[in-house]
Amino acid sequence: ISNPRQIDVIYDVAIIGGGILGCSVGYHLASLDKKKKKKIAILEKGTIGCEASSLAAGTLCHDGNDIKEPSWYDYLSTKSRPILHDLESKYGIELDLIVNGT
Repeated sequence: ISNPRQIDVIYDVAIIGGGILGCSVGYHLASLDKKKKKKIAILEKGTIGCEASSLAAGTLCHDGNDIKEPSWYDYLSTKSRPILHDLESKYGIELDLIVNGT
């Protein structure tokens, strides 16, 4: 929406942030119950999918093998890698996910 003052639609869910995490939340919420067709708005200050916050930048998908006592974040991060690859193959999009490091 180019002019937010012209919004006259009521949404069921508003997601703040249109990076990979916000888009993923929107995608999965929309996939939960297709019969109810919830209206979901993703609010992003710039272009959807073109920026990274400190939450996702460079730390999205570590493999978790070197962690002695994993936290909830480590667990979720490790589980996200197959989901991202599934999205790439299912929709034919490229997420520019680079897997490297030590």
